[in-house]
Amino acid sequence: MNDRYQIISTLASGGTGSILQAWDKSQNRDVAIKRLHTNTANKDSLLREARALYALRHPGIVTVLEYGSDDEGAYLVIELIKGETLDHRLIHGPLHIPSFKALVTQTLEAISAAHDAGLIHRDLKPENIMLPWNRDGHFEIRLIDFGLSQMLPPEGASQDSMQGSVHYMAPEQFGSGRVDVRTDLYALGCIYYQALSGQLPFPGEEKIQVITAHLYPPKAPLAELRPDLSDELCAWVEQLICVQPAGRPASAAQALASFRKIAGNLQIHTASAIEPEVSAVMILEEEEMPAALSVAEEEEEEAALLAAPEESPEIMAPDAEEEAPVSQAGPEVTQQISAVDFAEEEPPALRLPPQPAPAHMAIDAPTTKRPPIPGHGKSRPRRKLGLHVIIAAFVGIIALQFAIISYFKFAGREEREQRFAQLAASEHPQGSDLDTKLLLDNVEANATRDQAAQTLTRLTGGSYIDELILDRLGNMGGHSATARMVEVVGRRRSAGAFPIVLPLAEDSRREVRQAAWGALGRITSATELPKLLELALRSQGSDEEMIEKNLVAAVEGADDRALATTQLLKAYRGSSKGKSRVMLFNVLTRVGGEGVVELVNEAIADPAQDVRLAAITVLSKYPTHEPLQAITSRFPQETDLTCRVFLLLAARELVSKPGPSSQQSLFLHAQSLYSNANGSDEKSYVLNVFSRLIAPGTASFFETFQDETDRELTREARELGQTFRARLSRVVPVAPGDAATSLPAEKADYRPDGTLALDQNALINWNQSDDWASWLVELPTNGTYEIAIYQAHDSDQLGSYEVLLAGQTLLTTAVNTGSKTDYKGFVVGTVKVDQPGIYRLQVRPKTMPAEGELFRLQRLAIKAL
Repeated sequence: MNDRYQIISTLASGGTGSILQAWDKSQNRDVAIKRLHTNTANKDSLLREARALYALRHPGIVTVLEYGSDDEGAYLVIELIKGETLDHRLIHGPLHIPSFKALVTQTLEAISAAHDAGLIHRDLKPENIMLPWNRDGHFEIRLIDFGLSQMLPPEGASQDSMQGSVHYMAPEQFGSGRVDVRTDLYALGCIYYQALSGQLPFPGEEKIQVITAHLYPPKAPLAELRPDLSDELCAWVEQLICVQPAGRPASAAQALASFRKIAGNLQIHTASAIEPEVSAVMILEEEEMPAALSVAEEEEEEAALLAAPEESPEIMAPDAEEEAPVSQAGPEVTQQISAVDFAEEEPPALRLPPQPAPAHMAIDAPTTKRPPIPGHGKSRPRRKLGLHVIIAAFVGIIALQFAIISYFKFAGREEREQRFAQLAASEHPQGSDLDTKLLLDNVEANATRDQAAQTLTRLTGGSYIDELILDRLGNMGGHSATARMVEVVGRRRSAGAFPIVLPLAEDSRREVRQAAWGALGRITSATELPKLLELALRSQGSDEEMIEKNLVAAVEGADDRALATTQLLKAYRGSSKGKSRVMLFNVLTRVGGEGVVELVNEAIADPAQDVRLAAITVLSKYPTHEPLQAITSRFPQETDLTCRVFLLLAARELVSKPGPSSQQSLFLHAQSLYSNANGSDEKSYVLNVFSRLIAPGTASFFETFQDETDRELTREARELGQTFRARLSRVVPVAPGDAATSLPAEKADYRPDGTLALDQNALINWNQSDDWASWLVELPTNGTYEIAIYQAHDSDQLGSYEVLLAGQTLLTTAVNTGSKTDYKGFVVGTVKVDQPGIYRLQVRPKTMPAEGELFRLQRLAIKAL
């Protein structure tokens, strides 16, 4: 090898080896040599990469020229690609559409060739996609670094798949699960998402955070980050990064075929269609003016008359029987017509009618009397002058009418604009039905749409506000105005709106569909839910995430939640379609309720691995920690490594939820999981379960933790022990007896990525339905406890909220205290606790008010009865 290649420089170096730039003396070309150290354990991996690629020739895959091993270790000689990585290119921002199309087409063609050869890459990421420099500037790619590649294993064979870059790894790789060609498609989906948005779909500072994020859809849907892209493209990318392999395309060729169908429509939409703006003025009924009297034509006639030569005073010949043309009228006629004011741009002043002409200009009393024409009883010029007088008078009347109409029109607009400004500026606008119509007119105008919609949402006082809104909604045409009106209906929870909004959920315009589903999530009653479920099951796949979210809202906000859950379970049992069942199962696990835990037990013990995995991946969204018992029971029996890891990840999320068990009981579940964990990876996941528990046993567990095979794990555990001693200080012990114990806002934990904030010892900005705040309370004995809340609110628009403790839920409505700073105490209700211990007490919104925040929360109080 040393005789053939001359080493020029080191391109990269790491703990396992180096990549060198060299000159191939026999072929007169630059090459790259991938060299591993002699003591490395990756020799087999390098040789496997070499053998797999040596016979594979594709313009999108790096070419292997030679491979082998010598005294210095294994080596791989590949073509030297002069260029940059895609990772480096994306530092400068998202790709332009032409470059993105080239990236998708070339990467899918290349990986398809590898798959056809029976090879899975398993480590696709932007750093492993080279962009060669070329003279013509065309976008080209080369897939590199097949070091983690493997041949497709036979069905049922065990695999070691927990390798690769965690930001691009498919969920099935997290637990040594089975990988196939769809694993590479998932990684490419993550790359495409990043290439279009400029950010990772599953971010996180620590490995465990990223792995957990992969169980959920992207934190920011691509359609929100890039609203200029088509819905079809966003849905295509989201399909590639589907959690379940069955939801992804079956092959790279299939994914490429789907992409080519939408590739012709990937131009950037720089602006939406501008809707004609409707002036917010009172339009009076007015008659149509004759077309011959248009201002332009009148001005042309006037100019022609002014430019006409003065008529000679000579007497016309006796035999001249033809009338002279109108344009030859004398100066008297010209002066009379030009005296009429045709201008219409002087409103709002009311213009007076034209004044009578002076005596010396009057046609009936000319200063120079013309001699009579022989043979005629009346001069012809007099008849023509009379006609012009009639026309001039008619024009004057029309001008006066137009001036009056303009006056009232502009005067009406000014009054309407003032009234609109008054309503919009009011925090609690009150108005009549006429005010409702005024606001509806402004919703249809581009310039005032958002402000009018927000005001309509808060408006009170009229007798038929909701009826007028629904009537106008049925007659709207513009998609932006329709979408805003649907949002208003949803926020107002207008009675009778369901049958009007339901068809809009199938509208061809995405903006309208999105608004309709959001409104249906607020206004659907338990008896109307079956119709909504029927619609959901036949809706298009690109709306699946939006539909699922709003079905959850519909069930949680239903007037009879138990009935709504029963109907949802019935729809799930009666659905035969795989995707529909998955969606309904996801909704059920997010809303919980009677019968759902039993369904979870069935699903996570299903004989089919893909069914179990699908069920386990959504368990972490369950609203309480009730499924934890099912997880603890299933974990020792589970043989699939991926399912085992996902069970632990679900347990980690569930222990943070409220529920019937105390923190000490949850600690026992965590101990059971740890005793059945295999290897350092699983034990590390269980430590993350422990890290969510606040119990005396947690601190002791970490402080005494010892793992001789993993010193780093032991060190992390000892540090967590110190942290938990500090966390225990946040637990509020409830005083025995009938004395109330205060739970101040500063002692609360609250959703870290939500809108809540601590301000002047109160939790403010309760603006989102998924906000929450919780306190850890230590109950000294079993028995009944009364809970009170101290809150302030200054609006008649009221929402409702839930207080959860020991598996029981208290539902109540916020109260208007008249001021944002006037905190008053209200008894929420009582709960019965079977065992003493540390419990998590949580407050979360149930229904949000149409506008503004739910309330401001100063503290809670709890006392034993």
